[in-house]
Amino acid sequence: MPYTRHMRLISWNIDLFRSGLKSVEKKVEAVCQHSPDIVAFQEVTDRALPLFREELEKFGLLYAVDSLALVDIARVAYMAERLNDLRARGANDPFQFAYSVSRLSEQYSPPGEAKNCGCLIASRYPITPLNPLDFDIPWKQRVVSAVVSAPAGEFEVHNVHVPTAIGNRRNEIVKAETLAGIYRHLAVQSARPRILCGDLHIPEAELPDGRSFPSTAISSRTKITTPRSPRATSTSAARESGGITPR
Repeated sequence: MPYTRHMRLISWNIDLFRSGLKSVEKKVEAVCQHSPDIVAFQEVTDRALPLFREELEKFGLLYAVDSLALVDIARVAYMAERLNDLRARGANDPFQFAYSVSRLSEQYSPPGEAKNCGCLIASRYPITPLNPLDFDIPWKQRVVSAVVSAPAGEFEVHNVHVPTAIGNRRNEIVKAETLAGIYRHLAVQSARPRILCGDLHIPEAELPDGRSFPSTAISSRTKITTPRSPRATSTSAARESGGITPR
């Protein structure tokens, strides 16, 4: 029989804006009582990141990456490369050089992007971060991706937090562009198996008559229920085929 290793991944929007830093320890305990191999959190604030890493390490989740740090690193690298190009092309025109630099600054900080809230992946196995700029989405901190080096082989985990369309027209556009960007990047052939998880803010239920319901709208009257606890996804990795099949 081929070697098989069952794994558990738990994805959860931890909503720290409402619960605060004091809830970090309890949230980690609630998740880790299910013995996950990988956790994927959304809405992790920059102040809470060190606390989460410390608590997760207590349960053997020693390897972690977050979108806030990765996006900053990737953008600095991108800006450095572009500035070198601009210097080479506009060395004799100070105005054009300054104008191009200002446009780069606009790209660095797109309107509406939260700078203190992102996504986190933690794992029992070594992980290698992937460049968040590979996703063509408006708010880069909404995605964190990594390659997990598990006993059964390598696979990718993509943890996403799609914005809601609530509020104004811009939010509707950002949500649509985010979903489209995620699809464009992942709906292609890959050398490694991939797992997409997170808070997608898409309908969790659809009735035969075509009506759809987001998680916040599902009620007992629709005879549809939605879990209140962290969602666990078990995966099985087969060394022989290199595939990971959701259970």
